[in-house]
Amino acid sequence: MFGKVNPKTGLKSGTVIHYTGDMANLPNDRVIIREIVSTYGNYYEVITLGEEPKKGRINSFVLKTKEEAKFGDRFIITDKILTDDEIMDLVNAEKIAEGKRILNADKKKDDREKEKEELKKKYPYFLLTDEKNTRDCKIAIKNIRIELKKEFSGVKFSVRMARWGTIHIGVPENMGVDPKKLDVLVGKYQYGHFNGMEDIYEYQQNVFNEIFGGAEYIFCFKGDSGSSFC
Repeated sequence: MFGKVNPKTGLKSGTVIHYTGDMANLPNDRVIIREIVSTYGNYYEVITLGEEPKKGRINSFVLKTKEEAKFGDRFIITDKILTDDEIMDLVNAEKIAEGKRILNADKKKDDREKEKEELKKKYPYFLLTDEKNTRDCKIAIKNIRIELKKEFSGVKFSVRMARWGTIHIGVPENMGVDPKKLDVLVGKYQYGHFNGMEDIYEYQQNVFNEIFGGAEYIFCFKGDSGSSFC
């Protein structure tokens, strides 16, 4: 049986809501700007307090008073209420911060497009991913083969997909392949790394991978021995 849900409606504008945080987000305080009445349940438009205020929404069903709050509850109603002048200052600060975010986003987009063109000129012989499917392991395998052939002339590598998202590279023994050089060459095709502390895979959002493909994991092995090469 679910416990009784007691939505907190009618909270005054300026009421400060404390967000307790989670694994991905730090704790912060959010100020109620206004309540939105909906047939699907009321919610509040809020703005976070801090150097870069940002708009958001909180459903009235998730709000708890200090007395009701239990472990795992994220949004706690505090006793603090901002004045009308403080609310107006916060609204204006959010508009300025949002303008800066838009400008920064546009600049990042332009920078990424410039980097794409520079990489295409640097690697004119590489195959390109489909714009609708930038995480393409198969394209990455083909490009790795092209690059290995150019960098290690006469050496026959085995490059294959072990399973989706993982590439295995077989390195022939006694051919003078420098492990460090090989590691740098194939390393740029890896999307990111596994974060064991939080048990998640962290993607780097790399432009190189976006246009030339990549994989979550890339392993190099000595011939058919199965032992690690780099």
